[in-house]
This record gives sequence, structure tokens and C-alpha cells, in this order.
Amino acid sequence: MRNLQKAYRELKEQAEAFKEQAEQKDRRIEELEGLLIGALLRIEELERRLGKDSHNSSKPPSSDGLGRKPGKQRRKSGKTSGGQAGHHGHTLMQALTPDSVVLHRPTHCEACQYPLEQEAAITNERRQVHDLPTWRLLVEEHCRQAICCPYCQHVTQASFPAGVDAAVQYGPQVQALAVYLSHFQLVPLQRTCEALADLCGCQLSEGTLVRWIAQAAKTLESSIERIKTLLLASPLQHADETGMRVKGILHWMHLNATPWLTLYSWHRKRGHQALEQIGIWPHYQGRSMHDRWSSYDRYLCTHSLCGAHLLRDCLYVAEQEKQPWGQAMFDLLLAMKQAADRWRLQGASAVPTPNGSSGLPSILPFWPLALPRMPLKPLPRKSAAQTTRTQKTGSLQESARCALKAS
Repeated sequence: MRNLQKAYRELKEQAEAFKEQAEQKDRRIEELEGLLIGALLRIEELERRLGKDSHNSSKPPSSDGLGRKPGKQRRKSGKTSGGQAGHHGHTLMQALTPDSVVLHRPTHCEACQYPLEQEAAITNERRQVHDLPTWRLLVEEHCRQAICCPYCQHVTQASFPAGVDAAVQYGPQVQALAVYLSHFQLVPLQRTCEALADLCGCQLSEGTLVRWIAQAAKTLESSIERIKTLLLASPLQHADETGMRVKGILHWMHLNATPWLTLYSWHRKRGHQALEQIGIWPHYQGRSMHDRWSSYDRYLCTHSLCGAHLLRDCLYVAEQEKQPWGQAMFDLLLAMKQAADRWRLQGASAVPTPNGSSGLPSILPFWPLALPRMPLKPLPRKSAAQTTRTQKTGSLQESARCALKAS
């Protein structure tokens, strides 16, 4: 009996030990499953990042690298390269008042060698060559004189014109060309100096060029304020931002633009602080077209999403997420753009809705497929537009001037 009891206790202890080992293994398995799920999610996220480039996301082309050639969004139109039938060309036309005329007269008859210098021409065939004059500096000397009054013997001296401040200096045309090359054509400082030296013999230092740029910026302050005023009054603006280096430090170039106005503003910050100091977004009441940068969402103007970015998003969904609705939505967006282009060419300000329909039936089939897989990203908690984007996801019938522009 005692042997049975002892055996029972030993078996019980072994069973409890096995149970403890099983529980430990279960806990370890659960822990490893959690790690595996986390690793799989991380791998999926990294694969998504690797699958993104400039043709299916907001990443700039400079991030693609040399080994990747992203696909193009544009479809083949079936048209040949060059001007199309009915296209009005822009052929160089002859000037009505040429700067100079060079006469080419025959000196002798090519048949009998009779001299023709004194004979009148019976026809004139005109050909013109449009070219640049020889580039060289024109030196204009200003000499102010002093005259002694014969009546009172007082000496009166003339004044130099405004802007003639030194014994030798470059004039406003050279300064304007230098600033244009540097800041509009984005030629580096040293190469701008080299170009002016090669083209017209100007021997400039980079310091002089920087001083001219500062003077031009000061002169343009009133024009910039005028551009801001007109932007605030415009019904539609386009906004964007991109990184840049200023003296090796990361800054951000912010853009606010219409078809006729462009405002570039640089700032150390990318988000809310920069937008507040630039001063367009806090006071703008029209429609803003942008790429969904979250800092824009806090402002209560009407928002429209950039068509080029929407097309890239659809390509990413189709190519990387393997969801069929991505390509279907891509095709629909292009069809909407083409429709808007056709109506715009006819002078329409908006795309008419056929038969009073809202246009929803062509889009609704995609929502059940898309929304469960692509939930809306929540806005910042402190944003004044917290609920606006969800409630106002955008009208489906936009003005033709807001139509998609694929790039």
C-alpha cells in the first residue's frame, strides 16, 4: 500500500512538472508568436517602403537612385511626335523693320560680263538672319562740371545721376542679368561670375553678386506683398513644399501659386510654424490644392487633393498592395481629367452633370473594396479641421480649372 502511495505521489509530481513545462512552452510560444507577428508587420512595412518611388508616391525623383527607372503614368496617345494636324505653328517671322539691310548686287552680267553697277534692280528677294549683337560692355562716362557764376563768383557743381555712386561701377543691366542667371536660372554664384566674364568681359566677385542679389530682394519687397494680396483674393491656389540646403543646413521652400502668380518662401521649418509666418494659409478662404501634407489640414479653407498624387497612390495600391480597385480608380481619374480637358477646350467653367446625376454611380463600386483596406488617417488632435476632412471629402463635380493634372 505504501509503495502504491509513493508511486502515486511520484506520478503526481511528474504530472505537475510536465504541466508546468507545458505552460512555460505555451507562454514561450505565445511570446514567439507575438514577436513573429511584429516581425512580419515590420517586414511588410519595409517592403512597402522599398516599393515606393516617385511614380507611385510623393517621394521626389531624386530619391529613386540610379538603378531604378520608375514607370510612367502617361498613356500612349497614338499620335506621332511633333505638331498635330490643325496645329498652328510658331515659325520665325520676318521683321517689318530690320535693324540693318545688306544689299547684295551683281557686279557683272553672268552671260556677257557687261558691268551692272549703275543699273537699277528689277527684283528684291529678302532673307533675314535673327542673331544677337556682339556682347561687350558699353562704357558711359558721367562728367559733372562746376561753373563759377560771373555775377557773384559762387561755384555751382552739378550732381551725378542717381545710382552713379562710384568712380567705376557696373550698370543696372549687368546687375539684372547677373541676378536673373543666379536666381531664376539657378546658376551657382561662381558659374554666374564665369558666364558674365565669358559673355561680356565682366570681372565680378561672388561678394559683389551677393550684394546685388540682396539689393534686388529689397527692391522686390513691395511686389512680394502685392503677390500675397492677390493670392489671398484668388479662388484657387496650389501649395507645396520641398527640402533645400541653405549654407549646408536643411530648410524648406514653400510654394503658393496660381496660373498667374507664384510665391516662393523659404523657412527653417516645414510645418505649421512656417505656414503661419509666411502668412497665406492662416487667412486664405478659397480652395487649396495640395498633396495631403498634414500641416495644411488645420486650416479651414476648402481643400482639394492633387490629382498627380492621387494617381500615384492608385498605382501603389495596384502594384504593391495587389488590389484590383487601384487600377480601376486610376483609369477613372484619368477619364475624369480627359472629360474636364474636353469641356475646358469648349470654354466651359465646369463639367456638366448628365441627366441631373451626381456622378456617384461610376465611383461607388470602388468604395466597398477600398474603404475597409484604406482607413482615413486621423488628423492631429489639436487641429481645428479635426472633423472637416472626413465630412468634406471633396465634391465629385469640380470646376474645370481644378481638374486633375497628371505629371
